[in-house]
Amino acid sequence: MANGLVYFGSGDNNVYALNATTGAKVWNYTTGGAVDSSPAVAGGVVYIGSNDNNVYALNAKTGALLWSCNVNGVMFTALAVSQVYGLVYVAVSGNDFSGAVYALSTSNGTVAWSVNFGGFAIPASPAVVNGKVYTGNFNNGIYALNVITGTQEWANAATGAIESAPAVANGIVFVNSTDGHLYEFNAANGGFLRTAVIANNLNSSPAVANGVVYVTSPDSNVYAFDVSSLTNLWQYPTGNSVTASPIVANGVLYACSNDGNVYAFELPNAPAAPSRRPDLRTLKPVSAPGR
Repeated sequence: MANGLVYFGSGDNNVYALNATTGAKVWNYTTGGAVDSSPAVAGGVVYIGSNDNNVYALNAKTGALLWSCNVNGVMFTALAVSQVYGLVYVAVSGNDFSGAVYALSTSNGTVAWSVNFGGFAIPASPAVVNGKVYTGNFNNGIYALNVITGTQEWANAATGAIESAPAVANGIVFVNSTDGHLYEFNAANGGFLRTAVIANNLNSSPAVANGVVYVTSPDSNVYAFDVSSLTNLWQYPTGNSVTASPIVANGVLYACSNDGNVYAFELPNAPAAPSRRPDLRTLKPVSAPGR
């Protein structure tokens, strides 16, 4: 959401913008394929990928096409935009199940650089922090690329596939793996720091705030770990698997469980167990009008 509008892609090949207050459609733009990726909004532009193999840049107010670029594959996750470098970074899964990262000019969509990882798709969004693009792939790899040139600055590996976006904070790259581990790598040089065992098939992204890293898990729990030691500070059981990534906003941790509830936790300013706000205990899904 930005500037009073909610942006999203759809399986009907369209990108939509709705009024955030009323839900009324403001505009839509039709691509040549289903739009599975999430939009990125920056500088009055909506950047989004379509299964027609194209990245689109649309005027955020009107939906008018500014440019498009073919990246030879589909995109399942959000793009990352750096207005500092004038580039939009795209994780691509090729038609041959190969994986690549593209950097495109935000002004006209020309390819500044691309890095191909061979036959190993990249299923998650890249993270752009402090001059590096961090990404993982199905070959268990975690990589840091130079934001301007795409040159590989370091690489390391988990023992399982990395299907989610890494989180970068406190000079550390945090990444979940399908081997059931949360990993920490040195953000500057890729050195392995430590790991915590959680549950098999972790495919959500971690979230980091105030010295704590939060992880949602298929074993139905929401976890909190101390950043500096990966000591388990607390865990909270929900009624079903928690496969969506957690979100921290305004001092509250939000987690969606497959038990049909959204959970909200008031977070402390330092590593500790949270208090539960009575008015944020659980938010039940609301049926659409007329149902």
